[in-house]
Amino acid sequence: MAAFDFEKEAEFRDFIADLFAMSAGMQSLRRSIARRIGLGGTELGILLSVGRLAPQGAVSVRQVADHLHVAATHITTEVNSLVAKGLLDKQASAQDSRAVELSVTGAGAELLASISPNLQMINEALFDTPSPEVIADQRRFFQRLLAGLPEALARLPAPRKEQ
Repeated sequence: MAAFDFEKEAEFRDFIADLFAMSAGMQSLRRSIARRIGLGGTELGILLSVGRLAPQGAVSVRQVADHLHVAATHITTEVNSLVAKGLLDKQASAQDSRAVELSVTGAGAELLASISPNLQMINEALFDTPSPEVIADQRRFFQRLLAGLPEALARLPAPRKEQ
C-alpha cells in the first residue's frame, strides 16, 4: 500500500485550511463571549476550567494549564487577574506548600451561571446536539493532533538566514 501523499491530496489541504479557520473562529468566539462579561478570552477559559475541574477535588494551576493545553506561567498571570476581580479564590495547597489551589468564588459562580443559557444556545448552534459517542470520537481525534504537535514542531526546518 502506497504512503499517503499529504502534499498532493487537495481534500487534505482543504481539511487543514478548515481546521485552522475553525480554530481561529473558536478563539474569536471565546473572546467575544468573554468581552460581554468583562473578561479576556483566556480569563474566561480559566474560569470555565476551574468550574469544570472543581467537582473532582482541589484544582491546581498545573491542572488548568493541562486542561487548556497552555503553559502554567501563562495561567498564573491570568489567575491573579481573576483573583483581583473576585471571581477566583487562590489558597496554599494543603499537600504542597509551593502550589496553590483554585476555586470559583460566589461572584464567579454567578457570572458563569449568567452566561450558561447563552453557552448552551451557542453549543447547540455549533454542534447540533451530538451524541456522547461522537463527542468521544472527536476528542480522541483532537487529542491525537495535540499529542503530535511536539513531533511536528521538531520537524520544522531551521529558520532561514537573512541575506
